[in-house]
Amino acid sequence: MPVILTTPAEVETWMTAPSDEALKLQRPLPGGELKIVVRDLTEFEVMLSELQSPVDKVWRHYEDKGARGRTVTLKVKFADFELISRSRTFVGAIGSRDELESSSAELLTAFFPLEKAVRPPGVAISGFSIVAIGRSEQIAFAL
Repeated sequence: MPVILTTPAEVETWMTAPSDEALKLQRPLPGGELKIVVRDLTEFEVMLSELQSPVDKVWRHYEDKGARGRTVTLKVKFADFELISRSRTFVGAIGSRDELESSSAELLTAFFPLEKAVRPPGVAISGFSIVAIGRSEQIAFAL
């Protein structure tokens, strides 16, 4: 059984106490304190479901900042830690959470069929538009 030390006193006991006392720290954590947050995925529908949280997080952040980007990047890490990303750049800024979600899902299809399991995917927006900060996209020069 693994040992998860949750207090400085437990660390001290583990490092300095006799083994019979230290081994008492091997116990299940109470009340769901330990959560497994990463699992390997192999099915498209499950990966699509796992995309919802990062899409929500990214969209909330960019809504809060008032920023708009043109490029959606999907990052996938395989169980062996190989990392692959796919991106799509739009003509204009990404205008809604639904547009971010659908473009992320479209990028996800490029990974299927999978040859090996992957970790939950990540999503990012980049290629920020100057319009998003209140300036025109093209500077006009008098000729």
